[in-house]
Amino acid sequence: MLTKKFASLLILEKEGQILLLRRKNTGEEDGNYTVPSGKVEEGETFTEAAIRETFEEVNAKVLANDISSVHIIQRKQGDECIIANFFLSYNWNGEIKNAEPHKCDDVQWFDIKNLPDNMVPFVKHALEQIYFTKKTYSELGW
Repeated sequence: MLTKKFASLLILEKEGQILLLRRKNTGEEDGNYTVPSGKVEEGETFTEAAIRETFEEVNAKVLANDISSVHIIQRKQGDECIIANFFLSYNWNGEIKNAEPHKCDDVQWFDIKNLPDNMVPFVKHALEQIYFTKKTYSELGW
């Protein structure tokens, strides 16, 4: 039986670039870039999780009305089924910075057409779906 988990990810975009952070010391996908993200906590919505994680990780304050759900991935990883909701925002407040240096060693903007090779695979897949094939749902690992 698969354990279900839920995750929220938020793409911050400006002028054709998206904000990526490189994971470190987490034990999962260290050295790879991702967007601000995390697990949906008990009693929390996908939207609330995306907003909370983005502030915790990069100091960006995003309002619920300023984000849109743009892609959902249902993926199988070992004995887990993870449903990840990707959001997109063009608006936020606060100075972007690495707010979790113990979990991240780089935060920078990348052109969507020139993403780094070292990316979390399912995140890279989702970004390709969002920006190039325009699909709003995908499945991985099944």
